Amino acid sequence: MELLQIRTGGDRNFGYLLLDGGEAAILDPGEDPTQLLRALDASGCRLRTVIATHTHADHIASLSRIPHGQWELIASPFGSLVPTRAVTDPGLELDLGQARLRLLPTPGHTPCSLCSLVLDSSGRPTDVITGDTLFVGKVGGTGSSEQARAEYHSLHRVLLSLPDEVRVWPGHDYGVSPSSTIGHERRSNPFLLQPDLAAFEHLKATWADYKKLHGIM
Repeated sequence: MELLQIRTGGDRNFGYLLLDGGEAAILDPGEDPTQLLRALDASGCRLRTVIATHTHADHIASLSRIPHGQWELIASPFGSLVPTRAVTDPGLELDLGQARLRLLPTPGHTPCSLCSLVLDSSGRPTDVITGDTLFVGKVGGTGSSEQARAEYHSLHRVLLSLPDEVRVWPGHDYGVSPSSTIGHERRSNPFLLQPDLAAFEHLKATWADYKKLHGIM
């Protein structure tokens, strides 16, 4: 599996191109898919799937610019898109060449948030594209206590259940590096170090002060 992280405009947005066995998947084409489409053309692979991690415009505004063809749109049914295939449970898996993608509903930042787990030919998880659920050193924003609770459970029950060596690929370049690992985030991400939901919500409420105190951009 070849995983390409590509800038797609917006607020330091990342989109992704996955290539394996002559087949391709695009995740979050963003506002400007020019570089993604150039990389797809250069690969010579056939586009099979476009996946929306969630339906905020900075992640999906350019969907109409993806060339028409025999590809399917994968998204949660809880957003504004009408997908070819909707992800309603964590069991949906897609073949891509010799690899496989497992779609993981991770509501919180939005009700329709999804993460995409890459499995190699032996079924071993290697990478996870996290959209705006998990960043390097941060987590996605939430607008209510209900959303914060949902995000907390998505982080702890879904993403932190993955092996430490799984590589994390976020939806924005907001951290000190463009990617990380589950293990590194488990050990260092301030939000994941909180002992319980109440502390997690408190950090969200006081994040601006925390960033200033600790010199976080």
